Amino acid sequence: MNPAAALRLGDLLVSAGLIDRPTLDEALRRQSAYGTRLGEVLVAMGRLEPEELPALLGLQAELRDGAAEPQVSERLRLGRLLVEAGVAVS
Repeated sequence: MNPAAALRLGDLLVSAGLIDRPTLDEALRRQSAYGTRLGEVLVAMGRLEPEELPALLGLQAELRDGAAEPQVSERLRLGRLLVEAGVAVS
């Protein structure tokens, strides 16, 4: 994946293992059809929780600004696992 693609929300979510490529493709089709934002589409599809979206967008912005490391997939997976296990809250 090229560095610019890694900064797109959908590609970030796929590389982190939070969604798969077919889910992203479907979300992008819906985004195009309805003219809404990708994050909102993924929430409507039940693939992201509404509470996760601001944190993911913040991480995306940090990556763009160089304030976060590009290898975030493990951190995102761990965070989701902790929330699902009830150890942490989003």
